[in-house]
Amino acid sequence: MSAIRVCMIIATLERGGAEHQLSLVAANLDRTRFEPFVVALTRGGPFEQVLRDRDVPHAVIGKRAKLAPLALVRLARLVRSLRPDVVHTWMFTASAYGRVAARLAGVHAVVANVNCAHLGEGRVRLGVDRMLARKTCRFIAVSESVAEWLEGAGVPGRRITTIHDAFEPAGWPCKPLGGPPDVGRAPRLVAVGRLWPQKRYDVVLRCMREIVRAFPEAHLTIAGEGPDRPELEVLMDELGLRQSVSMPGLVQDVPDLLARSDLFLMGSDYEGLPNAVMEAMYVGLPVVATDAPGIRDLVRDGCTGVLAPTGDPEALAARAVDLLGKPELIQAVAAQARRLIAEDHTVEGMVRAYEDVYERLAGGEGEFE
Repeated sequence: MSAIRVCMIIATLERGGAEHQLSLVAANLDRTRFEPFVVALTRGGPFEQVLRDRDVPHAVIGKRAKLAPLALVRLARLVRSLRPDVVHTWMFTASAYGRVAARLAGVHAVVANVNCAHLGEGRVRLGVDRMLARKTCRFIAVSESVAEWLEGAGVPGRRITTIHDAFEPAGWPCKPLGGPPDVGRAPRLVAVGRLWPQKRYDVVLRCMREIVRAFPEAHLTIAGEGPDRPELEVLMDELGLRQSVSMPGLVQDVPDLLARSDLFLMGSDYEGLPNAVMEAMYVGLPVVATDAPGIRDLVRDGCTGVLAPTGDPEALAARAVDLLGKPELIQAVAAQARRLIAEDHTVEGMVRAYEDVYERLAGGEGEFE
């Protein structure tokens, strides 16, 4: 029996949660049973090297404009030349172009990853999603929250498969959990992610103002880059946080940054299954975050972390201050969080689940209705 050819399509191969998960899947498929090929619709990035290291063939289409019919034509031609058994798309833009290209190339086994519960989805995007959903055999939800959102958007539950994102522990440090930590008077807080409206770093900064009132020597590092930086810089000055917050942009050694910190903050309105939270949990960093879709799939209040209502910086700060004053609780939630990631988010388990989906679709299961 010949290997199943899988064409994976994503917007870029830059640093990001979805890009990382795609590279894990492509690099770890059983190559005696599957032949992966990765396509970056817009541009490449650091994960190209990961693919090269694992001998995964890949290509970059070079889409430039928001609406790029020539890029669609190039993509369709490439898909047709690859003759894949399955086309697997990731994220909205690549899923839109990729599903159309698959149809033009005559590929019927199409699976689309949904990596976020898009609570703020606009009308045009929602309309495109609904139109293409009728030509999608299977949707992969990265968390139960995303699966619920998909069903609420009208996707039949029988066409949704939940496959949790994975964490690869190689190269990541582990903070010692042998005894209650002493954060002292100058706790080091950290937030990691793109500076993007959904992430609500305005909430994180306002939360930090309240934390500084309880811990005047506390310091927050926001690692990430994005279009919200100018507004956040202004807000940081308005809140008087210039000495208490640093925004270094993209940080190369995130594992070291997490290992040197005392607490992880996240203020998002919604997520899919945030990789940054998984990383913090594995390292042993206690997480204080908003009770938002995607986050609550990882952070179980009082068990693997601490949650506060979305959009409420004062409540988020109160939970953080309370946790910082309870070293025994920090130790307990950090230990349970690390156990959750190590046991329930393995690369092996995730890849096996994707392989099962590919085999079923290549065998004709789940054709269009």
